[in-house]
Amino acid sequence: MFVNECIKASWFCLLIGFGFYSTAQSQPDPNGFNTFYYSNGIKSSEGILEGGKPNGYWITYYQNGNKKTEGNRLDFQLDSLWKFYDDSGRIENEISYKHDKKNGLSRSFNTQGNVISEVNYKNNQKNGIERHYYESGKLKQEITYDQGRIDGIALEFSEEGLVITNEEYSSGFLKNREEINRYDIDGQKTGVWKEYYDNGKEKWVGSFKGGKVEGIVREFDSKGRLLKLDKFQNGIIQEDAEEVVFVELHREYYPTGELHFIGGISKGKRQGLLREFSKEGDVISSYIYQNDTLLAKGMTDSSSLLEGDWIYYYPNGKIQAQGKYKKSVKIGEWKYFHTNSKIEQIGTYKNGLPEGEWNWYFKNEKLKRKEFYRKGKEDGESIELDSSGNIITKGEFIDGIQDGNWYYNVGDHTETGLYADGEKTGIWEFHYIEEEGNKVLAFKGEYINGIAIGKHRHYYPSGRLKEEGKYESGMKEGEWKKFNENGEVILTILYKNGVEFKLDGVKFKPGLDALD
Repeated sequence: MFVNECIKASWFCLLIGFGFYSTAQSQPDPNGFNTFYYSNGIKSSEGILEGGKPNGYWITYYQNGNKKTEGNRLDFQLDSLWKFYDDSGRIENEISYKHDKKNGLSRSFNTQGNVISEVNYKNNQKNGIERHYYESGKLKQEITYDQGRIDGIALEFSEEGLVITNEEYSSGFLKNREEINRYDIDGQKTGVWKEYYDNGKEKWVGSFKGGKVEGIVREFDSKGRLLKLDKFQNGIIQEDAEEVVFVELHREYYPTGELHFIGGISKGKRQGLLREFSKEGDVISSYIYQNDTLLAKGMTDSSSLLEGDWIYYYPNGKIQAQGKYKKSVKIGEWKYFHTNSKIEQIGTYKNGLPEGEWNWYFKNEKLKRKEFYRKGKEDGESIELDSSGNIITKGEFIDGIQDGNWYYNVGDHTETGLYADGEKTGIWEFHYIEEEGNKVLAFKGEYINGIAIGKHRHYYPSGRLKEEGKYESGMKEGEWKKFNENGEVILTILYKNGVEFKLDGVKFKPGLDALD
């Protein structure tokens, strides 16, 4: 809200300023329709003032007479669709607003008028699907956001429409990244290739080397069920390959005839879930195997759902994890272990979601990370350390969103500042770290709701100014200067709405600035 108030104030000042250049009226009407002009007599803006503040529909113009921005204000707040143009009259951006905040679809266009990005917002935060396009208009990226954070699947496509990168995120953190459907320098298929059904389920999965199928190939139906499993070598299918395992249901009995074990077996090796029964017919234990190697042991109910205490094992037989299940949902305390049997991670689950304090450890038993959770989301203090015990990240979460003071140590410098609702707010500072432990300012700048505002300054390790300039509503504006280490100006750039406008001191007279 503070940003918008600043924008409103600056708008009003600009309107009053341009009123003195008006050829149609000597002073603006604070309660009526107004037209403002550049000093050369070209119209700069037009719209309604109420109590001296812009309201209703406003249009601004470049000095060549082409439209620059147009959009509506309702109760003095940005509302509905706003359009932004370049000086040739070409549409650059369309942004939907409600109550002074981005709400709904925002789009950006290239010079051919094709959409190059589409972003959905809810109260200034990205929410839903974000799409980016090639210059040709074909889909390039598709990213899912939830309350300003990437959450779920993010896909990158080739111009041929193939998925080439598949990333999985949880609350803004990258959990898995896979590069697929790629070509080598000779234009031959290489690495993992996948085909998908329209519902996103995998249809075909396999690998290529030098353009030929290599290794295991899997085919699935549209519900994800395995239809076919084959092995290829140098593009040729291998019949009766050991890796192509077909599991049969196997039963073993007590000498007295009662069922003792039931589970999967392939070529004499146990595969998947194996259940053990008492002579009375009760399940007394369950096991999970892979190629006759025990992976886990615990209990299951009559529906084969995991129940009670379970232990997971490394292939060498050492414990990898242990904890409790209720109907295959993790509950209570869980412990995870390094291969040296030292605790790697410990915490509590409630209805399958992390709850309360969670700690991570290095193999030398030193603390690596401490976080607190509530209903599966980070909530409370979060701290991460390196193997020597130095803090590399420290801050606080509220309901999965960063809030309050945060500190980062990113190797050659530290970063400190505030978050509010997951967005940078207030003054942020970066400092170089000298060998003696002294800190030298590397950067200082201000943010509101994640948007850069005001003066931003960057410094050399010597402490001398390296670059400085001003942001307005997240975009570079006005004069930006770059300096050498002797303090001499080596480059001056003028920006207008975030776009480089003039170089090395060439002056210009800006019109009524676009609001974004």
